[in-house]
Amino acid sequence: MADPIPKYLQKNVALLYEQFKTGDFTFQDAVTTLKKDVRYTGQILSHLGKAGWISIRNDKLDQRKKIYRVNKFDDIISAFEKDQG
Repeated sequence: MADPIPKYLQKNVALLYEQFKTGDFTFQDAVTTLKKDVRYTGQILSHLGKAGWISIRNDKLDQRKKIYRVNKFDDIISAFEKDQG
């Protein structure tokens, strides 16, 4: 389930989706795509993860690193519709 997010986060998730679709990406990939500094990118990814718009998991080779993935918009929209109905 995904929670509604502010417009500035919608713009960022749209950029990530445009670049990676529903494929995996790293933190550094997100920094490059969003063209934001490291701290702000970390906050963006954290908010998107907590809201359910992206999935976050640990890297199998290095547990300190995270792997991100934009959740399918169909699943997010279905969750909204289910919540409203």
